[in-house]
Amino acid sequence: MTTPELATSIGEALVTAPEIAFALPPETPEASVDPLFRLLGAPLIVRTLRQLQDAGVQNSVVVLPERWRAAEAAVKSDFRITHRTTFHFYGGTLPAETALMRAAAALSGPAFICRSDWVSPAAYLKALAAKPLEVEARLAIAPTSSRWEAAETYQEDERWRVRLPKGVRRPFEGAGLISKGLLTRLQESGGRLIDALDQAAQAGGVEWTTVDSSWGLAVGRRADIADAEKRLLNALRKPIDGVISRTINRNISIPISRYLANTPVTPNMASASTLLFAFVAVWMVTHGGYWWMLLGAALFQFASIVDGVDGELARLKYQFSKYGEWIDTVIDDISNFSFFAALTYAIFQGRAEPGWLWVLGVLTLACYAVITPLMYSYIILYTKSGDVMAIDYEFNKSDSLQDNRFVVRFMAALKYVAKRDFFIFMIFVFALFGKLPYMLIPAGLGAAIILSTVAKQHLRKRRETTG
Repeated sequence: MTTPELATSIGEALVTAPEIAFALPPETPEASVDPLFRLLGAPLIVRTLRQLQDAGVQNSVVVLPERWRAAEAAVKSDFRITHRTTFHFYGGTLPAETALMRAAAALSGPAFICRSDWVSPAAYLKALAAKPLEVEARLAIAPTSSRWEAAETYQEDERWRVRLPKGVRRPFEGAGLISKGLLTRLQESGGRLIDALDQAAQAGGVEWTTVDSSWGLAVGRRADIADAEKRLLNALRKPIDGVISRTINRNISIPISRYLANTPVTPNMASASTLLFAFVAVWMVTHGGYWWMLLGAALFQFASIVDGVDGELARLKYQFSKYGEWIDTVIDDISNFSFFAALTYAIFQGRAEPGWLWVLGVLTLACYAVITPLMYSYIILYTKSGDVMAIDYEFNKSDSLQDNRFVVRFMAALKYVAKRDFFIFMIFVFALFGKLPYMLIPAGLGAAIILSTVAKQHLRKRRETTG
């Protein structure tokens, strides 16, 4: 047994080629997916290393065959990988075992270990390291599934077993943790990973575990690519998504993002296209009349759908930044303000009825004009984000529905309905029934409530920070 090693100390990783890892290998080494294969906007090896980086890794040692030497230059030049990466290649006169020994010598342990084709959220790796490492190795295993049916299997103790060498009894999914002791065994065994694990397993030093809170898989064969894409795309859906976003918007924006992921289109380009669609919608609304307003509202709804693409591309391509968050926030606010300004203008010009609603439109715009700088100043002063969702409203707390203040309970009950996705969809519904001008009533009421809430939040935060 090794001395317990805390998860917080894991800042290293050993990344091995699929053909020398101890999971179910592809049919032949040549059948492995090239590490430079672009999986939804990021080369596979870059995605693997970025996941480790996001899990806290500061030093990765990668062991690959000579035929994949181009992966080193690609990683070194990729802006998404900022931690230290060292490559060891094998082939020709240099066996894989020697490369593994050199890699093990460069690590102090404990370290993550994973295949070079491993795909998962960083949360998967963090879950693996959530408790102290009290054994020589903690390996993730897969549940019984069709993924292992291609392997030679046998039944024992009502569990599926993949026939692996010696003491390694259960399928290794492709990620795990290894201690300093296991790294020492690896060097002493001449760089034979299976032998090192076999020795540790026979000494009771290997722990197999499952990670139920997240997902992960090794893209060992071409057939696994579709599964990896499906999981990555499903992960784009967020728990905080509003009703319309969950049921309509994401079902359209995610296929768009999938199509754009392997193109040069960036998240900021997607944001700019959102503003373009919004401005065309605004121009349509200024004409007044049923059909112009319906077309404008429909295009504004489409702009709301496309508004999700920038964030989805950012997550798929690892191209998120505070600058990008600010662009998205400012474009959303410009779009909202411009749309209601256009609607107010159309009513004032007599192109939409009832005529008296232009007064409410002006008041609504005045509220927005005050809300926007209040929100921006709050974000700048009290958060490290560029997103208005970073404002810690009291009604966003987990127990807000039980708060003794009516306003907090009311806002908590309406927070999903009041989200931008729902509000813009309601604009389309009102336009469909020829009642678009009446959207100024809920818009004005909502603006007044938001103004009051943001102002109170500002005062509360100022009191907290000044003591």
